[in-house]
Amino acid sequence: RDPKLHRLFQVVYAFCKVRGRKHIVKFFPNAAADLEPVLRLLHRCDPADHVTWEVRYGALLWLSMLSLVPFDLSTIDSTAEGTLVPDMVRLCQARLADAGPTRDAAAMCVAGLMKRPDMDQTVLRDFMRW
Repeated sequence: RDPKLHRLFQVVYAFCKVRGRKHIVKFFPNAAADLEPVLRLLHRCDPADHVTWEVRYGALLWLSMLSLVPFDLSTIDSTAEGTLVPDMVRLCQARLADAGPTRDAAAMCVAGLMKRPDMDQTVLRDFMRW
């Protein structure tokens, strides 16, 4: 738990409440290289920690914006197994069970992923069965 990171995402959440998340997400860095670090940040977040939920919310919003990069996500994936997209979907699915704003951010993220033209049909089919 990084207090500076938590405070930063508290401010981001406050801006989202005032101006709207769709407007605020446009100001997030959108380099394709940021995708995996943001995903790692989300993996480090404890879903049972109800104090720092703003970090999960902000990181999910950021991931939702990064999931719209105009490149095939398999070219960004640095893992040998090609598990980036299924990992993102699983993470979002887990956060869809949360109550509150993190669920909205996870829904926005999974919606961005599912509407990509390069989305693997098996991932889409598995999500629909979920």
